[in-house]
Order: sequence, then C-alpha cells, then structure tokens
Amino acid sequence: YFRELIEKMDAALPLDAVLFIGGKSDGPLNEEVSYGLRIPYCHFTGKLSLEESAAILSLSAFALANEGGIYHLAASQRVPVISLVGPVDEKIYGAVGGGREVLVIKEGLGCRPCYKAFRYKGDCEHRSCLQDLTPDEALAQIQKANFLK
Repeated sequence: YFRELIEKMDAALPLDAVLFIGGKSDGPLNEEVSYGLRIPYCHFTGKLSLEESAAILSLSAFALANEGGIYHLAASQRVPVISLVGPVDEKIYGAVGGGREVLVIKEGLGCRPCYKAFRYKGDCEHRSCLQDLTPDEALAQIQKANFLK
C-alpha cells in the first residue's frame, strides 16, 4: 500500500519527487514500492551512510516510514514524519526529538499493540495492523492531522 499512499499524497500536494533511503535489506521492498510509480523517484537504498541519510532527510519536506530506523532518524532531524504504525506501542517505540509527526494507526484493533520485548505476538491469527490499513484510511488520518498543506 505504500505506493498507493504515495500517489494519493501526490494528488493532494503534489510531490516533487520521492527519495528512497534505508539499508541494503530495504532495497527489495523499496524497489517494489517504486515499481510503476508515476512520480519522479531516486533510490539511495543501501548507498548512504547514516550521516548522509540524516542530511538528505534534513532537506526533505517530510518523511513517510514505518516505525523503524528511518522514522527515528527523520524525527532526530526534526523533519515532519508520517509513520505507519503496526503492532508496536507508539508510546514505547515512538520517536523522540520534538519534531512534527503523525502516527497513522489502524483504528479499532483491540489486540494492538502486541509487539513486546522485540517480538511479535506469535499466535496472531490475522495481522490486521499490518495488512488492513488502506491508503484511503491512512490519507484520511494524515489530512485530519492537517499534515498535508
């Protein structure tokens, strides 16, 4: 859904370009997200040091990430960040640094957060927090927070 969300955000803004960053292991996912993207994009995945990634983020209008490392790095640079939050507890794993952020969460799931001690709940039968947040729901939460201007 990341590609679809990016395209919906482009329709609302529009975006100048999308930069993909992250570690080498993020490469296949970033390639999948960018496949067919109608917005100009560039892949820096696996090519930048931590310092270079921070520098690129510091010059970005905003960052879109899951609740992983790029989310925290963007927040440390006080870059507005939109984080798609799955099973983690945003009160524990949320970013620090005082930057502007929107946490996009699949609402109405009584089972989340279920990620504890760096482990997913092993007996989860549906993984709705990872699979059921649609781009339209995410965009609605982003717009409700008045993030896209």
